[in-house]
Amino acid sequence: VVGIPDPDRGQLVAAAVVAEAGNEIEASEIRGRIKNELSAYKVPRHVFVMDGAALPFTDTGKLDKRRLGAMLAERAAAEEKSQ
Repeated sequence: VVGIPDPDRGQLVAAAVVAEAGNEIEASEIRGRIKNELSAYKVPRHVFVMDGAALPFTDTGKLDKRRLGAMLAERAAAEEKSQ
C-alpha cells in the first residue's frame, strides 16, 4: 500500500496485491472485502493485482516503495484515461 499523487486530494491510497499461486482474484472483490473491514478513508482508491515478479525490489530484497508508487501512479493514470 502506497500513496500516489492526486491533483485534488494531494495523495490517494493505492495497493498492489499478489495472488497466491494457482489463485485468481479481482481488484473489485478485494475492494469490496476491504470496505467491510476498514473506514472509508482507509480503503485504497486503486487496487492492482500484480505478478510478484513485476514488483520492484531493492538490492537487499525489500520492496522498493518509491518505485512501486511510481508504477502504480502510472497504472492509475492510464486507468483513469481509459474510463
